[in-house]
Amino acid sequence: MIKERKKIFKTCLMIVMIVFINFAFANPIKEKGSKKEETNSETTVNKKDKIKIKVKEAKIFTKFSYLEDSPNMVGEYTDVKDNVQPGVAFGLIGLGNGIYLKLTGEYDNSHEQNLKGAIDYKGKIKAKFKYNKLPHTLDHDPVKNVREVQGLPPARKVFTTDYDANAQYSIDRSVSEALFKFSSNKVKGLSGEAGFRVEEKSGYKQAISFNMCLTCHVSSHSQRINEVTQDYTAKLEYKMKHTTISYKFTYRDFENRANAPLNFYEGPTTNPDPNYFDTWITNLPPSFSDKRTYKDETLPFNLIPNTHKQLHELRIVSRIGRYTKLSFYGLYSSNTNEHNNAEIENTSAGANLSTYLTEKLTFQAKYNHRNIDNDDIYFAQIEALSKYITENDPYYYPDKFYYSALSRTEDKGTLDFEYKLTSRSRLRVGWEGKWIDRDHFLNDETTVNKFIVSFNTRFNKKLRVQLKYIGESIDNPFENPYGGLEKQAGEEYLHEIYSNFFKTTRSPLTSEPDSSNTGEVRVIYNPTNNWNISTIIDFTGSSNDDTHWANDTFSGTLNISYSANSWQAGLYYNYFDSSTRTFLSLFDGKLHTGELVYHHGSLNVKEPYDEQVHSIGINYFVEATNRLNIYASAYYVIGKGNFDTSDFKGYANGEGAVYVDLSDFNEYSNHDNREFQCKLDFDYLLDKNLYFTATVGYVHFRNPIIYIQDLEGTNYYAILGLSIRP
Repeated sequence: MIKERKKIFKTCLMIVMIVFINFAFANPIKEKGSKKEETNSETTVNKKDKIKIKVKEAKIFTKFSYLEDSPNMVGEYTDVKDNVQPGVAFGLIGLGNGIYLKLTGEYDNSHEQNLKGAIDYKGKIKAKFKYNKLPHTLDHDPVKNVREVQGLPPARKVFTTDYDANAQYSIDRSVSEALFKFSSNKVKGLSGEAGFRVEEKSGYKQAISFNMCLTCHVSSHSQRINEVTQDYTAKLEYKMKHTTISYKFTYRDFENRANAPLNFYEGPTTNPDPNYFDTWITNLPPSFSDKRTYKDETLPFNLIPNTHKQLHELRIVSRIGRYTKLSFYGLYSSNTNEHNNAEIENTSAGANLSTYLTEKLTFQAKYNHRNIDNDDIYFAQIEALSKYITENDPYYYPDKFYYSALSRTEDKGTLDFEYKLTSRSRLRVGWEGKWIDRDHFLNDETTVNKFIVSFNTRFNKKLRVQLKYIGESIDNPFENPYGGLEKQAGEEYLHEIYSNFFKTTRSPLTSEPDSSNTGEVRVIYNPTNNWNISTIIDFTGSSNDDTHWANDTFSGTLNISYSANSWQAGLYYNYFDSSTRTFLSLFDGKLHTGELVYHHGSLNVKEPYDEQVHSIGINYFVEATNRLNIYASAYYVIGKGNFDTSDFKGYANGEGAVYVDLSDFNEYSNHDNREFQCKLDFDYLLDKNLYFTATVGYVHFRNPIIYIQDLEGTNYYAILGLSIRP
């Protein structure tokens, strides 16, 4: 049924395209000239009007590449393997008989290709298309960073298995796009367009799964990727004197042509590690049976389902008088998961109004109403067998519907005033409100108020300044009201079953702010026609008083460029600083022999994660001689991140008073990245139309701090070529 539906949609789109072409060619407008020329205009072509193809450039080149260590960062989106790769490139244009054609392309290797083109026929038919293919080198996490947690016998031990330890992961991505535009000669003001986009992904990536009672056993597998996404669009637009009406339809089909990876999930009676788990399984308390998630079975995981989507858009834009513009729009979309037939529907409608209230004061108002309906999901879980769970316990029957927090009604309104203070200065004041009413969630209503003030002035021909402030207040942001555990002084938790642990959570968890303030300063200075100096400073402070979350960021950018008759130079510098404070509830545990599991409190920490990034870049271009052009560029980045966990230790209250030391909790969070890139290009005229081109480059990335994956790498490369430019 689904395949038949797809065929119907594609057939309808083809019919629409044929109709467009009919409008474009039926009853063509006759051009001025003799009757003889008019009579034969459709069947004969004047020899003088034949299409002339002119080659703009034809190029052959060879790339030499040498790689040290990992390609993950130095060649994430290009092929940097040790090899020699020949390639070709071309560019041409065609003109004649009312047709304009432009085509460019480049072939580097089987993983990197691009093609771009455009055609225009007398302004009545326009088309553009492009094809691009590139590789994406992916990381391989050795999963060795998972801690081996041990405690009093028979405590568990976390262990990992990488079933493809030597695998190298990468995905080739290709995109084909085309857009056709038509203007009707039959109906004045009628036009349309039709297009398609096909994206294909092929390769392998790493897929990680947890086993047993969740994270006791971490498994890594290779997952085959073979995905195709197809988009088809059709649009009709009708322009009248003061009103324009348009309708657009989009159909998207996503198909996953690869099977999901398989993993064996151990139950509580399976011995996955005989060297360690013999004692553990033998002394396993009966209460452990409620902690299992699977029962000795091989199952697919990381499933990527097939989906299809429809989108309908209707817009009406009308001008009322000379200074007022009013528009209405409506949108409906549906996205269906073919694996479980779950569907999400999105309906939206709104209106925009812009006008001049006075000669110097403009006003703009917007309103949008949106409704999202996401299907609920039924989940069947293994029933707990522990004798400690009774039918009165809410965790006794875990099979239930999971309701979507995405289902909601959302209203959004905007008011914007801009006043022309002088011929060179403008003041803008705006307000934006949003009201969210969720269908299924504890904090179901969220209200957002945003205020915007900006000032823009040009002091003279050389200096321009822009100032902007945004203040935001969020009432009841999206959060889990009972997601965090806060242990009270002297409190002890006795958890014979895990479900009781979740009953003790009492604090909210979220990384959404309830207030935010943002400032921005932009200065553009041109002391002479040769100089251009600009700077941008941004700072934002966001916080949430309920969850102790806070984030402060600062960014400063400086651009300086100079241009002369035969040379140009530029300097770029950016500094970024971010400090994020979040609430962590670190729960320690102690598993005793017998049937009872005691958890002795928690450590509540509110330490910040600090990050600083320095980026600097320079570029230089010079016409060295009449035959030689040189371009040089360099880019250097220092990025540091630090999570202070020195205080993550102490005695947790409770019977037994366990000493907890997590001071090395930041081992895999800190980083100290160093990235350096430089490139030198030469372009030399050998003969009348023959050029020799050369590019040499160096890329290096290093992170001296212990990291999960090996990201250090160096790439040396050179590209030598010959180019013909008639």
